[in-house]
Amino acid sequence: MSKFHYGGQAVTEGVMMRGRYFYTIAVRTPDGGISVHKEWIHSWFSRWPALRKPLLRGAVVFAESVVLGTKCRLDSACRSHGDVGGPESSSHVLFGLVWTAMLAVGLFVALPGVMVSLLQDTIASTPVLNVLEGLLKVGLLVGAAVLARLWPTYRRLFQYHGAEHMVINCWETKRSLKLEQVRRCSPIQVRCGMSFLLLAIVMSVVVIGVFGRPAVLERVLLHLAIWPVALGLAFEVMLLAGRDPMPRWVRGLILPGIVLQYVTTANPDDQQLEVAVTALKEAIAADRQYQESRKVIPFPLPAS
Repeated sequence: MSKFHYGGQAVTEGVMMRGRYFYTIAVRTPDGGISVHKEWIHSWFSRWPALRKPLLRGAVVFAESVVLGTKCRLDSACRSHGDVGGPESSSHVLFGLVWTAMLAVGLFVALPGVMVSLLQDTIASTPVLNVLEGLLKVGLLVGAAVLARLWPTYRRLFQYHGAEHMVINCWETKRSLKLEQVRRCSPIQVRCGMSFLLLAIVMSVVVIGVFGRPAVLERVLLHLAIWPVALGLAFEVMLLAGRDPMPRWVRGLILPGIVLQYVTTANPDDQQLEVAVTALKEAIAADRQYQESRKVIPFPLPAS
């Protein structure tokens, strides 16, 4: 079996950790306790193994991460206010997904496309226009992160983001998950989802250069069409980033994402680290329990 890397995401007053079979959400509740929710991962890869092929799997991983992340953010928002039942229905998740998609397309696809179209009459070079559009996208992403960091609510989210990275780095360096050990680890993670997103933006600039200078509407639609390709290329690079040793040329490609993490992570306190440790421990325990049960007796899979 290939080496498995645990991953996670900061959520409202907590951390989600994704294991091989289960994901767990640990959230700090109003009474100071930690609420833990555990659920089976209904991965598209298990239903359609053909999606595991290189260049296809990147878009699948991204789509699954967006869906799961939206669900976990809504769940954690409820639990952080004492409602352990989570969101009332899947319609909340669907609304969150639609809103996220509209915001992302409007801010990171349509707006840069319109701005670049205004320069087409004055800049004759298509490669220069493509680079400018890429820089606009990166600038908007970094600018949004910087502004969010100034907002106390998002500042705490970035602290949990740092806690998630520190706990995973601690686990991967085979240290104990005690707070004094976790505290020594870096909040920077080479496989960070923000690094993946930033790299995909760069890849989209490279791919769209093949299509010349389409009109603004065509350009927006083209960006949406090539986004799965850009995600596929970026994901293969991120897989190489997780190797030991990491290829030197990969270090250069992920460097902008590493720099971005200095904005999207912040130094967590011990209570936040405790939540992240709890999330990872629960994910590891759930995976081990499933693997051990499967070896002894048939273990029924949850309905998908």
